[in-house]
Amino acid sequence: MRKPNQTLDDIAATIDRFVDGKCEEYEWDDLMSHPLVDPELEAVRRECADIEVAHPPRHEKEWCNDEGGRALRRIAKRIRAKLRATLSATDAQGS
Repeated sequence: MRKPNQTLDDIAATIDRFVDGKCEEYEWDDLMSHPLVDPELEAVRRECADIEVAHPPRHEKEWCNDEGGRALRRIAKRIRAKLRATLSATDAQGS
């Protein structure tokens, strides 16, 4: 079930769970099916949704192929790097 006020960190965690096969029932579908109000979050959601088309599944039970899974991991990694940079900048301003 989708959280009403998702953050970038929430989306990165959902991506990881999805690629690892550990999402809750409908968690990925909810993220992919429902546009997000925040423009930054929506851009990430759309980028993830595009993976399915760019890296189509090889089997009926897949959402995307292996390269698509790696692309999703890169998105999650990029999100976390951005969050770390934001935290570092905030910490530097507070010093």
